[in-house]
Amino acid sequence: MAVFEHVENWAGADATLNTTVCVIGSGPAGAALAVELAAAGIDVVVLESGSGTPDHRAEITVHRADVTGRADLRFGFAHQLGGATNLWSGRVAPMDAIDFETRAWVPESGWPLAADALAPYYERAGRVLGIPGHGHFAGEEGATPNPFASPVIETKVFQWARHPFHAGDHLMEAARPGSHLTLILNAPVTALEENENARIIRAAVIRDGHDRVVRVHARCFVVAAGGIG
Repeated sequence: MAVFEHVENWAGADATLNTTVCVIGSGPAGAALAVELAAAGIDVVVLESGSGTPDHRAEITVHRADVTGRADLRFGFAHQLGGATNLWSGRVAPMDAIDFETRAWVPESGWPLAADALAPYYERAGRVLGIPGHGHFAGEEGATPNPFASPVIETKVFQWARHPFHAGDHLMEAARPGSHLTLILNAPVTALEENENARIIRAAVIRDGHDRVVRVHARCFVVAAGGIG
């Protein structure tokens, strides 16, 4: 398919568009999933609220959000194609077990899966990043022994992507003419519309800079707008 700078370039006069999968967000999670689905022959539309360049006005607004404790939100937020990969060069490590567990001091914490459930997917993620992936981190079966292992020191090993990974480039390479991937920039999703019984999302609502509303209907929606978005 193609890449469009604005939703009106794709939608034309239509106010309703249809696809199989709609991915909201062009960061690492949204990009990796969208490229794999499109390669499998599934029509995918990726909606990115930003453009190809940074929007510091949005970053300033986010930085003013109320947070508990001390946190510089701009450190991990980029309102543009590729999301946080504009700030991140590809340093990775497997998630820790505590990341998935319920913690009494964190409201609504806990996930319906454990850390081990992700193990089969680390190798695939490693191929995208150009690293060996699962099984090559210290502490994993078959991994190189950790030279700093100690009963009194807790260590965590990271790997770096072979080349700085940018999710936007990953999408642009895949959204070539004839592919099943469409990327639309400057397409902020302002709402998700549910069906009558409020159990299924039926449309993502885009409101562009001219206050024009476009609805994207899909069989499946993926919200990958980042923890802040």
